[in-house]
Amino acid sequence: MKILPRIKHNDPSWGENYSLRCKKISTYFKQEFKQLSKEIETPAYFRTKLYSNYIYKSPILENYLKIKLKMEDNYAVFHELLPMKGRIMDIGCGYGFLSYMLSFLSEEREILGVDYDEEKIATAQNAYLRTEKMHFVAADIIKFEFQNQDAFVLMDVIHYLEPASQEALLQKCIEHLNPDGIILLRDGVTDMGKQHKRTLLSEFFSTKILGFNKKGNLPLSFTSFAVIKKIVEKAGATIQIHSESRNTSNVLFIIKPSMHGHTAGV
Repeated sequence: MKILPRIKHNDPSWGENYSLRCKKISTYFKQEFKQLSKEIETPAYFRTKLYSNYIYKSPILENYLKIKLKMEDNYAVFHELLPMKGRIMDIGCGYGFLSYMLSFLSEEREILGVDYDEEKIATAQNAYLRTEKMHFVAADIIKFEFQNQDAFVLMDVIHYLEPASQEALLQKCIEHLNPDGIILLRDGVTDMGKQHKRTLLSEFFSTKILGFNKKGNLPLSFTSFAVIKKIVEKAGATIQIHSESRNTSNVLFIIKPSMHGHTAGV
């Protein structure tokens, strides 16, 4: 709540009659509320709301969400980098943690979450805070039919695919990215020796011990920055490193269409 300056009953700047005063004061209140929301409603502000979206699903899932929110700083960096308006596809969305946070932070975002795990998608799709602008689909992402998007997010997902499928997926995303769009790719890279061992250990617990992530029968296929860069540039896009994890080999890459004649796929 914010207390605004007092409006005097005889202040002519708000209009000479009740009709004009009503319109001007209403517009003023809406502008102030919008500005206040922008200042206060940060990812940290919506942490509790996101948590409430998953209560009663299971104690393990609730604790997992708490850990993820702490590790990801409430997904603040993804919110800052992604457009406030437009279509965003969250590939490997899991239970939809990131998708919901992005939706809370802007009602003008249309979110499509896709994941191989049907149980996770069922949880995301049936959460009580889902809106008409949020959809979750269980599918094999390599076979999934893409539509043009303003942004793609691939967070900790490509190492579950074999190298040929990694290239096919990245090329598919770039082909269906709108001209001013952005792709956020985060994954562990083999270039970071000691830190990569921690990533491998984390994946072992995630897939073998806790069972939160399903990897099928294929081995994990982590790759290097050089390989990712080659795939991206071959597809006609540019790539840069945004940030690196201190504790693991995770690197966040920003991929954008090339300035030279990029056209999105149909």
